[in-house]
Amino acid sequence: KEQTLCYLLDVLDENDLLAEPDWKADAEELNYVIERLSAGKITEVVSEDDEEDDDGMFELIELAEDVLLKKNYYILQFPLDSDSHPIALVEADKREEADTLVDLLFG
Repeated sequence: KEQTLCYLLDVLDENDLLAEPDWKADAEELNYVIERLSAGKITEVVSEDDEEDDDGMFELIELAEDVLLKKNYYILQFPLDSDSHPIALVEADKREEADTLVDLLFG
């Protein structure tokens, strides 16, 4: 089951629908990922100062999520036992539907 889910994440990544930032807080990496996932529509969501205040990428993603919700986007996180944080960017009004699908697949 886990192998199938990893394959699914790889396919999403290959099609620029998912990214896997590392576990360490890195504002530059997260900004790059969000810009790539938004096809260049969203840039500079978090700053290096934000990076210094957070313990890891998980906390930085939560901070970015607050900013993105104001732009009508949501960071969908995939609960994978890994040293990376697989994420996708979805429209905020699709949040409940996307979370339900992730729960079905990974729950």
